[in-house]
Amino acid sequence: MRTTSMGSNLIRAAVLDKTGLPTIKRVLDLASMRQKITAGNMANVSTPKYQRRTVDFDAELKRLVKPDRLQGVRTNPGHISIGHRKDGPFKIQTDSRPATNGVNNVDVESEMAALAETQIWYQLGTTLAQKKFNGLRLAIKGQR
Repeated sequence: MRTTSMGSNLIRAAVLDKTGLPTIKRVLDLASMRQKITAGNMANVSTPKYQRRTVDFDAELKRLVKPDRLQGVRTNPGHISIGHRKDGPFKIQTDSRPATNGVNNVDVESEMAALAETQIWYQLGTTLAQKKFNGLRLAIKGQR
């Protein structure tokens, strides 16, 4: 059985968007991006004049979970955006502080700590998604 585009939009609007899964997906996307940035920093630890890249994980997480203002939805490309959408791109920043190791400003210990923290957030996100899908499965089957 093929689901029509209208049917899949209805399912998304009526079920999936109400479960918190889109937010969990964005948290997983954020953790994945942070892991890639951190791995890139570590790969360039001995590259002269390389500038460490970062993402303000806490600020981005707050933006995803609890937006600070009313958000408008653009129904036409000519409309002006209102507020901050939580599905916008994450902000990657370049750390321009001076070199700390004589070569560049990458500190391997800090990067390793960031990787460990990111792994914990990713595991939390996957666990929450699994529990949401289990709940949906039980609801569909009509069980508690």
